[in-house]
Amino acid sequence: MSLTKLKRQIVELESKGSVDKVIELLEKAIGEYPNEGTLFNKLGDLYVKKNKTKDAVDVYIKGVEAFKNETYFSNAIALCKKILRYEKDRIEVYRYLGELHGELGQKGEAANYYLQYADREFSNENVEPALDAYLHIKELLPNNPKVVERIGDIYQQLNRGTDANKLYQEAIKLYIASGEKEKAEKLKSKVGVAEEKIEEPADVSIENLVSPEVAELLKAEEEAEEKVEEKEEVVKKEPEVAEKAAQAEEAEEKVEEEVAEEIAVEVTEEKPPKEKETTETVAKTIELAELYLSLDQNEEALECFSNAAELSFKNKDYDKAREIYVTISKLKPVDLKVRQRLIEVANRTNDTELAESTMIEMAKLLIQREAKSQAKNILKKTLEINPKSKSAKKLLKQIKEKEKEYIDLGDILRTELGTEEPARLSVGELIQEFRKEVFESIGESDFKSHYDLGVAYKEMGLYSEAIEEFGISMKDN
Repeated sequence: MSLTKLKRQIVELESKGSVDKVIELLEKAIGEYPNEGTLFNKLGDLYVKKNKTKDAVDVYIKGVEAFKNETYFSNAIALCKKILRYEKDRIEVYRYLGELHGELGQKGEAANYYLQYADREFSNENVEPALDAYLHIKELLPNNPKVVERIGDIYQQLNRGTDANKLYQEAIKLYIASGEKEKAEKLKSKVGVAEEKIEEPADVSIENLVSPEVAELLKAEEEAEEKVEEKEEVVKKEPEVAEKAAQAEEAEEKVEEEVAEEIAVEVTEEKPPKEKETTETVAKTIELAELYLSLDQNEEALECFSNAAELSFKNKDYDKAREIYVTISKLKPVDLKVRQRLIEVANRTNDTELAESTMIEMAKLLIQREAKSQAKNILKKTLEINPKSKSAKKLLKQIKEKEKEYIDLGDILRTELGTEEPARLSVGELIQEFRKEVFESIGESDFKSHYDLGVAYKEMGLYSEAIEEFGISMKDN
């Protein structure tokens, strides 16, 4: 029977209420069409209706494999989310989610699920799968010496010196390439690596938008910012894209001088820019940013949005500044600095609702990075703004419960491996440090893939998840 006829028959039988017959038909069909993920999804849904949850989850797992094999990654993710609704502790699902989000270029989500997978494997005393997950995270964040070094520390603490030294040598090369000579030398002396000739580092320009009030809070993130190596790419463009690229170049030339003049105004300058001229400059800069977005040039777009936001903030056009910062926050979902800026806007405009929601977002990001003490401070300030904030109270409760439930993974691993008490950080502490490094290193996501993911969620009846993904995918406020 052809797939088209099969699906038509399924619809007809289901319309008549013949669920058992549909199940029987689908059980045979998945053998004939092992890569048709929709059949596994449908069969699983019918098993759920018959209260056969375990059978449903097993079928959903096969459906994930089918979607993955056919590169329908968004559909596979949606099916994984379904599985977790019915069986939260199905460990392999977290690995699948890490792999699938990685395929979509969603590094933050991928790293988060790999870390959850590793935590669960460690809790079950399965060391190898957990370490494998960390190596996958290393691949998500290439050319990041801090992440590589931290994984090496974990291997070293597990008494796997050979593997640890390979990772340390890789980290040393990356430190040298990024111009961090002192860190390379320090790591060399630590592991006794043969001396290498150190090249002089290239000049690195690092943008600093952090306000003094939160310098301490964001210090770790500032140190973790990566040097971005610009690569020239020759792309054969379609006529329409080529035309847009030409427009972007022309528009950039027109606004470059105006933006530079407005942004570079010295603090001592007495006269602010004229309101009308500033508004026009902001509008042109936003227009250029949107043009860059249409060409998938996110870095350039973000730079334009940031310039426009800073200019609006400096000109005390806080409504416009808020609008642009919200847009940036959607493009940079794990960035703390833009959320700090939103809090400053909220303070200037007495917008307690914006302050509360943004501080909740910051707390969640800090919790992800294992910065619990900083998250608690943010949440306490949130409760000062709104003592009835349910979200703040809920997050504080979660932090306290997590602190009570803390498992010393070092004890588990030392029992298994027979290693002595480490002189420095325990394995559990190293893993927490590793989590911080990972989330401080996450780059931009592919927000078009979030839209595709929203569509997949919608098709599978996961409506709340679909709404969330559609929101992330929006480019404008």
